[in-house]
Amino acid sequence: MIGLSWDDARAKLSGVSLIGVGPDPDGPPLPVDALDSGSVVVSQVPAAGTRVAIGTMVRLSLGPGGGSAGVREPRRPVPSPIPAREMHPEPADEAVG
Repeated sequence: MIGLSWDDARAKLSGVSLIGVGPDPDGPPLPVDALDSGSVVVSQVPAAGTRVAIGTMVRLSLGPGGGSAGVREPRRPVPSPIPAREMHPEPADEAVG
């Protein structure tokens, strides 16, 4: 559910018979501004891929979304520079003279 909006995460969980709840299921409901501000799910318990019973509550924590900057990729090492001039092989069967 990580990276999804609150509504999208709850809808997906509901589709597989699970219940999406806030970080503290017994606490106050999430504030409306947190739901409308572009926040996304940043963590979940139990973790993705964990086998659980039907009807299990999945705690979802919200955080700021990525905005319009897109997906950030990890830095990769810069490729080796290409030599400016490569040595050409000397002709072996040409006679000088």
